[in-house]
Amino acid sequence: MQGCTCHQPSRVAVHSPRVGMPARPAGCSTVGMPRPALLDRLDGSPFALPRSLDRCSELWWSRSPRQRFAIVVALVILTVAGGISHVAATPYGPPATVLVAAQDLGVGHELGPTDVRPTSWPEGLIPDGAVTDAAGRLGAPLPAGSVLTDRHLAHDGIAALLPAGTVAVPLPVEAIPAIEPGQWVDLIGRDVQGAGGVLARDAQVLSTDTVDVWVAVQRDQAPDVAAAATTGTITVVVVGP
Repeated sequence: MQGCTCHQPSRVAVHSPRVGMPARPAGCSTVGMPRPALLDRLDGSPFALPRSLDRCSELWWSRSPRQRFAIVVALVILTVAGGISHVAATPYGPPATVLVAAQDLGVGHELGPTDVRPTSWPEGLIPDGAVTDAAGRLGAPLPAGSVLTDRHLAHDGIAALLPAGTVAVPLPVEAIPAIEPGQWVDLIGRDVQGAGGVLARDAQVLSTDTVDVWVAVQRDQAPDVAAAATTGTITVVVVGP
């Protein structure tokens, strides 16, 4: 109709509450309420990384996935290797395997697989001449827990000929009959009254030279035999086969 003016309803702005935030009670005003500090931080320009880190980030993402994977693997390997090196770097050096005596071993003992056991020792504490092969005969006592070295082994000489559990005693050659290495003898001693007594039975002759005859006797017999040999009160009796 002419001259008729239609009044349209005015638009009212409706503010929906933020998702996740509680609704404001009706009739409550925000005027004068402090603004949360987190909102102040979120507003404004984005956080800028240092230029060096920003450059590293660009280089990293410019690589292909395969290259990035290879870099990560390399870093892991280097980290593990560094940790192992740090643990191994003790004040006495990295560990090494040595052979130690499992029990007290005497002179002339023939080494077997159960006589020694492998043990890890710091490299700086390992004595010179340590061996890794338990073979041969001992020429020197080896207490339990001691490291086996070449000085304990009887490479040659009298000690290499000793039967297990015996020791070698020298006798003056002038007091010995004509005997050969490998023969068996009984050793007879005399006391101050001239009475004789057996000092050792079945002593093996180890070697002879122009000065001494070396015989193998039990360890507890050695003091009496050596004393009789020194005083010249010993007699050697050859034992037949």
